[in-house]
Amino acid sequence: MPWTDKTHAAIEAMTADVATGRVIILTESDLKVQLCSRLRTALQGETGALTVNTESPWYDDETAGGPLFFIDVTVFDNELLHLGYIPHLERKGYRYDGPSVAIELKYCRYSADIPGVITDIEKLQIVARKANNSCFVLAMARTRSLFSEAIKLIDTAHRRPTTCGNPISVHLCAAFPAQETKTWQFQ
Repeated sequence: MPWTDKTHAAIEAMTADVATGRVIILTESDLKVQLCSRLRTALQGETGALTVNTESPWYDDETAGGPLFFIDVTVFDNELLHLGYIPHLERKGYRYDGPSVAIELKYCRYSADIPGVITDIEKLQIVARKANNSCFVLAMARTRSLFSEAIKLIDTAHRRPTTCGNPISVHLCAAFPAQETKTWQFQ
């Protein structure tokens, strides 16, 4: 899916800009704003209309519609996005069953934030079971010390078996001083 390649390129360009100091990330919201802006630019001109949304609710269809969880950034095909009342969920909302890119973001300000990266990877394993979904985790560590700590935890998680059908690309960057990045593929 061309969205996956363009998403990967946007993430790589952003982490490179952080690494060189051209972009400064102070919060997870900064991370979300920067990424959404870059995705909108990168995906312009794609066949069909694409939308970049934040905090989109997802349901695990394989376990009878639950659990509900939210994805930080999602790319949808507008033409396959159905807005309105959903009778079986008894709520107004949207229904979507097309290709998508799901991205979880984590800004690790403290050591206690780092396990959240693993939680995000586990959440995306549900999304990655569908053949037409591409998944990414973009994590920023506030310091080199936190960056090193995150590498150890992600390396440990990377050695465990996963339940995803599609790969989950995990990108970690040290936010300040920013010169280091590391990437994993969970399959």
